Amino acid sequence: MRLPNGPAAQYSRHPLNHILAAPSRLRILRILTASSDLLSGREVARQAGLSHQAALNAMGPLEAMGLLKRHPVGASHGYRINRRHLMIAALTRLFSHETNYRNEIRQALVQTFGSIADSVRLYGSVVRDLDRPDSDLDVCLILRDPSRREQVEMAAAHAVPRFRERFGVRLSPLVIGLVELRKRHRAKDSLVL
Repeated sequence: MRLPNGPAAQYSRHPLNHILAAPSRLRILRILTASSDLLSGREVARQAGLSHQAALNAMGPLEAMGLLKRHPVGASHGYRINRRHLMIAALTRLFSHETNYRNEIRQALVQTFGSIADSVRLYGSVVRDLDRPDSDLDVCLILRDPSRREQVEMAAAHAVPRFRERFGVRLSPLVIGLVELRKRHRAKDSLVL
C-alpha cells in the first residue's frame, strides 16, 4: 500500500514529530507513562502544570494517535496510557533515562573528581532548579591541601569537554581550598552561600 506524500502523511514515517509536537503533550506523556492509575483530565492538568482546557487540547491528539485511552468515569473521563502502543515503550525508556539524568551527572562527577578532591559540590542554578539548556554546571571542588590545586585544575580542564560530549552541559569547575572557602563563607560571599 502506498501512502500519499506530504507533511500530512508523514505520521507513519516520523510519528515523534506529531507525538511530541507540543511541550504540553510531552508533559502529559511523562505523567501518564509514570502512572498505572486512571487519572482525570483535571489531575493530569494539575500534575502537568497546565490549565484543564490546555490539557484536554493536548490529550485529544494523543488519544487520536492511540497513545492514551479515555475511559468514562461517571459524568467525566479518566485517562491512561496505552502500553500496547509501539511508541510508548520507547518513550517510557526515554523518560526513564531522563529521570536518571541528574544522578548520572552526579556519579560522573564523583568518578572524575572523588579521588582527587576532598569534596565535590554542585551549586548555582542546577541546585536551585533554575537551570536551562545554556546554563553552566557549576561544581565546587574543595581541597584540604591547596598544594593539589594545580593537579585538580588540570583534571577539571580535561573533564570539561567530556561532560559536554556525554551530557551536553558546560562544566564550570571552581577549585577552592577549604580555608579559602571558609573565609568566603564568613564574608557572606554569594558564590559559596
